[in-house]
Amino acid sequence: MEKQKKSLTILVFVNILVACFVQIICSSIFTEKMDMTLFQFVIFPLILVCINVAMALKFNLKFYHYSVSAYLGFLCSIIAFAFILLILERPQELPPGEIVLGADLILVILISFIQFVALLFLNLVVYIIFKLFFAKRLLRKNRFS
Repeated sequence: MEKQKKSLTILVFVNILVACFVQIICSSIFTEKMDMTLFQFVIFPLILVCINVAMALKFNLKFYHYSVSAYLGFLCSIIAFAFILLILERPQELPPGEIVLGADLILVILISFIQFVALLFLNLVVYIIFKLFFAKRLLRKNRFS
């Protein structure tokens, strides 16, 4: 039981660190080099799912542990992304009539919602593959028994 708690703790911290790193650092580096729509809505959720699949091969945890830790990392990355966008990168000169907090907050919420839907879809696909893989494994195990 202690090993499972340690594995879950490592999984949660890795998801939080990777999600925050990818969302903030990589999006600021690749802003001019690649289409940010593709990065935000496809590559970022795909990175989270791939990391959890790779960690599933290492740790022996239930599927919902990977899902919950991926969404926890995603939530932390939204908070960090919103903090950086709203507080640290606040423009000094504003056009007349623009409220920075409102427009930027709506942008963060919209991007986060679409990322959430993409992550949910990818998580569903991985869950179906996970169930099919283990169903075949159990079927083979029962056949040889």
